[in-house]
Amino acid sequence: NLAIDGRYKKMLSYKKKNYALLDYHDKIIIKGSSLISRSIEKFGKHFVQQCIDALLNGNVAGLHQLYTDLSRDISDHKLSVMDFARTETLKDSLERYSEEVESGKRNRAASYEAALGSGLSWKAGSKVSYYISGSETSGKGFEQSKLADLWDPNFPDENTQYYLKRLDELSKKFEVFFQPQDFQSIFSLEGLFPFSPEGIRILNMPVEKSDFEDIDMADTPHVDPKIWLGDV
Repeated sequence: NLAIDGRYKKMLSYKKKNYALLDYHDKIIIKGSSLISRSIEKFGKHFVQQCIDALLNGNVAGLHQLYTDLSRDISDHKLSVMDFARTETLKDSLERYSEEVESGKRNRAASYEAALGSGLSWKAGSKVSYYISGSETSGKGFEQSKLADLWDPNFPDENTQYYLKRLDELSKKFEVFFQPQDFQSIFSLEGLFPFSPEGIRILNMPVEKSDFEDIDMADTPHVDPKIWLGDV
């Protein structure tokens, strides 16, 4: 799924109209919500960005390091609440939401449940930042959602197992670029033997140029790190 085009050194093609391009100035364009959606947590967004950078530069060892470092940071409560919180807009009032849940017209949602649990007054159009707390791995997210403002860095209660599961879900975006055993080796913690990228090959196949031939990076500004996100 990596291909070379005349204007770019490499292309990472994930799905139709979901891809990343590396140009000859080492700038990267990422397009498509399947790679990075607006609702993704901040830590997940950065993780996907960095993984794409590593893939386009053939840095397999870097991919493994990204996964293990983030996995340990999550387990050790080293992230800030805004790294793992989600921010959503309440499109309806809490009263209407509660009525529709009671009548069976809609399912419970984590953002609304966090707002209700706070005891504060919220209006339609308000933005709510929330996270998943506790230690239950089988529970539903809305049952453990809390406002980000309630998180205490001295007594962190974010659900590390939930966010480790989110990390694995995000890692699966890159499953198509490797043989199954190689993918498992890269995106897992080390066991008895240290990780080695030796023999691991990134899978390549042709892609349709029509998917990205309308892109023009002539006026694209340089950014640091080498990831540029936007509609192109």
